[in-house]
Amino acid sequence: MWTLAARIIAVLMAIAYVVAMIVHEQEINRGVVYVCLMVLVPLALIWFPEELGSLTGYVGRGGDIDTETPPALVAFIGWFFLLGYPVIIYFLLFPAH
Repeated sequence: MWTLAARIIAVLMAIAYVVAMIVHEQEINRGVVYVCLMVLVPLALIWFPEELGSLTGYVGRGGDIDTETPPALVAFIGWFFLLGYPVIIYFLLFPAH
């Protein structure tokens, strides 16, 4: 039940970001498309933490992942990118006077 609620909340937050960008830009342009693409990664991490955490093997340049990542950690990273990262960027771009 909790995962269904988390998925619904994540989708609603992603939709809110896209709507806020459309309102800010007053049209659908390249920036809105970028926001749509940017929210896909956190949504994937939140919606599919078991599948993404279980990926192992060769990752390039001699790297090799030999253990699975716990699904809770994958979902936490997704929530951080969906909620925490935009807040940090906001406070870095618009510091309090």
